[in-house]
Order: sequence, then structure tokens, then C-alpha cells
Amino acid sequence: MPARLVVPSDARVFLGRLTRLDPNAVVRLRPAGAGRTELWARLPWGVLATRDLATTVPEDLTVGAAALLAALPGPAAAGGSATAGPATVEPATVEPVATGPAAAGPATVEPVTAGAARAGPVAARMVTATGLPPRRDREWRWPLPPDPGEVLEEIPARRLAEVAAAAARTLREVTTTGLAGRPVGVRMLREALLDHVPIVVESPAGPAGPAGRVEVPQRLVQGVVRMGFLGRVTDPGAVVRVRRSQRWVGLAARYGTGWLPPPPGPLTVRPRSA
Repeated sequence: MPARLVVPSDARVFLGRLTRLDPNAVVRLRPAGAGRTELWARLPWGVLATRDLATTVPEDLTVGAAALLAALPGPAAAGGSATAGPATVEPATVEPVATGPAAAGPATVEPVTAGAARAGPVAARMVTATGLPPRRDREWRWPLPPDPGEVLEEIPARRLAEVAAAAARTLREVTTTGLAGRPVGVRMLREALLDHVPIVVESPAGPAGPAGRVEVPQRLVQGVVRMGFLGRVTDPGAVVRVRRSQRWVGLAARYGTGWLPPPPGPLTVRPRSA
């Protein structure tokens, strides 16, 4: 992926989208090398979303997403910034196949902006300047991928957008007309759509896992789309990388990565933190 500078306005985009999906969400901030921090959040349908920031935090910690959003400088808008430049995601109206507690009705996919890069050195002082909200470390209960893993395949970003749009059309049609003339519960339909596997990658054996089929379900596609990670899908070379890290499957897009944890087995131990 090309090097990029992510400034506070883009942190607001991440946090704003997250809090629209789940107003009570927590966000984990993890040091990621010199001058870098990773934001991690769990979406309501089980996908972990992460984004890299050009800032520093004193240690690995978890805070409320809404509280951190309110503490950042500038307007706490859910999908843009006050210094927004040209849009990097083409606006579209998408029926929310994957929803959270706050979702209601069609959701507008808002632009993740690049113009905020003009904010300059404020980025490096994001946490220092604003202070941190109260810590909520005990509320982070999910493991993280063991490592970045390996890239298995590159998929055009446009294809992922089309996969998400197709699921939205199916949701609208079946909600309106039923399935074979019979009504279907919306919640049951959403879960079926999220579990559907629209993308399958054949993977050779490698350091990150054995050879075999790697399935990319709709819930992972919805994670990168609803968080605004794709960027402008018509840009030449706009791709999403399918990644594997042991039993984890990831989609790494221009503005962030979604990870799907492995399903728990009968002897799986779920750590409170990783």
C-alpha cells in the first residue's frame, strides 16, 4: 500500500462512522512504531476495523469512541471534515445490509477526504493536545490478528463495491416482495446475507496458513464499505488486498483494513485482550 499521512480529520471519519453504527462502541489505540498509532474497533456484525494514524499514544489503551470523537479538534462530523478536499469515495445510497444499534433506513456512503492532509503538524499532537477520555480497557474483549499476514490476491475496489450493492438490492427486493412470495424476517435476511460468501480465493500453502479455499463473506465486505475504506473505486489501480493471517481473513483497502476472526471452536479460548 502507498505511504500516506492520516490526520485528525480522518480519525474523525473513522470514529464518526463507527459511532453511527454503534454509539456505545469502544476504540483501541495501539502504538505501531515511531510516530504511528493503530485504531481498532469491533463492528456490530463481528468484523474488526483498523486504521493507521500519524500520531502517538503513551501505551496500548481503550476509550469510548464517542468520547474520543468529541475530544478531537474540529467538527465531530460523522463522514467528513471541515477542510475537506476532493471526495475519495463516490457518494452512493446503500441499504444498510450490516447495521448497528443506531442504523435506521438507507445509509449514505459519505466521502473520506484527502484534503485534510493540509492540517499539518496537528496530527502528531492529536492525543497530547486534546487529552484522553476515561479509559475503558476492560471493555475490549476481542483478540487481534496475530500479524499482518500475507497477501493472497488483489481484487478491484469496484468489484467489492458491486458486491455490497448487490446485497443491498437483494435486501430491498426480498424485504418488499418476500422470498418466493413468502414474507421473510428482516433480521434473518440480514444474517443470511452477511453469511453469504461472494468471494473465494484459492490459497497456496504459506507462512500464514495451509493451502486451501479462503472465503470472504459479505460481512467482511460490508465492514470495509460501511467504514469508508475503499476510496474512489474508479481510480486506476484501486484495489483491495485479500490477506490471511493464520485463520484470520482480511480485506486491506486504501483507507483501512477489515479483519474477520476465525469462528470459535469447541475448545477456543477467547482472551479479554491481545
